[in-house]
Amino acid sequence: MAPKSGPKPTTLSACLARAGFPQQLDAGEAERTISEVRRIAKSSKAQVLSEEQLLSQLLRPVANLLLEFVPNFSSAPASSRLRFWRDAASVALGRTKAGVAYKQWLQTDAILTAAEHDLLTETLELPPNRKRPLQGDAKGEPEPAAKRLCGSSSSGPSNSDPEALRRKQEMAETVRNCQEDLEALRATQAKDLEIFLEREERSMANRRAQFHQTQADQVDQMQRQNMQIVADLRAQHLKELFSPCLWISSGDVQPWHGFYTLSTEDSTDTSPVYCKYNSSTPFLYAAKGSWCFSKNRANLLTKTGCGFVRSSAADAAPSVLLATGWRQLGEDKAWASIDLQIQEVQSTVEFVIVSLAGEEILRKSCVLSETVHHLRKQLQAARQSHDNVQLCLQNTRLRKSTPLGCLSLRPGETLQAIFGLRSCIACKTPITGPPSRCGSCARCHCAACARGLTRCRICGKRVCKACTASTAGWLFAGMCPRCARPWGL
Repeated sequence: MAPKSGPKPTTLSACLARAGFPQQLDAGEAERTISEVRRIAKSSKAQVLSEEQLLSQLLRPVANLLLEFVPNFSSAPASSRLRFWRDAASVALGRTKAGVAYKQWLQTDAILTAAEHDLLTETLELPPNRKRPLQGDAKGEPEPAAKRLCGSSSSGPSNSDPEALRRKQEMAETVRNCQEDLEALRATQAKDLEIFLEREERSMANRRAQFHQTQADQVDQMQRQNMQIVADLRAQHLKELFSPCLWISSGDVQPWHGFYTLSTEDSTDTSPVYCKYNSSTPFLYAAKGSWCFSKNRANLLTKTGCGFVRSSAADAAPSVLLATGWRQLGEDKAWASIDLQIQEVQSTVEFVIVSLAGEEILRKSCVLSETVHHLRKQLQAARQSHDNVQLCLQNTRLRKSTPLGCLSLRPGETLQAIFGLRSCIACKTPITGPPSRCGSCARCHCAACARGLTRCRICGKRVCKACTASTAGWLFAGMCPRCARPWGL
């Protein structure tokens, strides 16, 4: 077969086709062969080998590939074989720097012929002492057995060669094991992928649900904020229309007397509703041309003119400050006229504190949300004394936590202040100077007894003997009850 002419080949199969062989090489095996040739070219640095040996070592992977796919390669003409070796080496080496010397040797026919002879001798396992030409003797001598074996029509080893059969069986077993391992690896990867996708779907669902929940919470928060803003604006608008706070009293003190504030939830633009400070009842509202006091919320909602106190319906006063003819329902179910006084209260209310002798001590303007304790502190600061102060209203002692808006004061009525010396809790003697208080129970001690207070080793507060006795034990020694509580006391 004459070699084919054409463009320069780029693959080993194209090199075979140019040399006149119709066989096609496996693409994967060809790529591995090219990689092996380049590796040999880069790693071959020994200077003891000849040019023929180095070239045969370089082309040995190509010869092994031909032995498997082109067993009759040696039957081709020498010129076709030499062209194939040059083309195959050129394709395998490419433009690598290590292949420059090999390309020069490939242009010399003697070096290439000797290298090819070594390749066929080693690949076909001929005796090393046997020298023969590649195409047989020109005098008509029979071809060597190795060449006949390589040039036979069968593509595999002969049935009479047990070693070749054994290698073929081992190769088939290796291929079968590789296929099984590949299938097992694919199954494992598919299972892992399924588990990963399922986990990602759950995570995505959780994140989506969390996002929706966060979005819903944000919407609810915005709605509450908007409702609060609307409520604040509405309350501000109603306070501009009506009096925000009223002071209701009469000659006889009644439980329902006191301060009434405007209810922004129940009031409308035409009908205000007042409710007693810091209490849910009673209500003061307008119904059927009269103003009524009622403890029943149903009367407020239905605007029924019922209640225990109401004004005259004839006047139809537009404001509660102008209403007259107040009557109260008595225990005998009879209506009696009362002198009800209603005054408008500004943001602050003035409170007057007098002594038992009737001498004015303090006049202070406070908001209704402040407590009696605030007035006591203001009184102590004004007198610059450490005496114990008690405030009374109508001979009733006021608790220090009572809001000022809950006091039922009559017009011009004052608060009475009672001063007393503090007594030492230990020696029971009056304390004339500033008292020393226990850091735990806040009881007062005189200057002499204050020297016996124990200082807590944790917080540094001074604690009385009664409090240190409650923390008896070597573990809590020198600790106040507040510091000893987290330790199990």
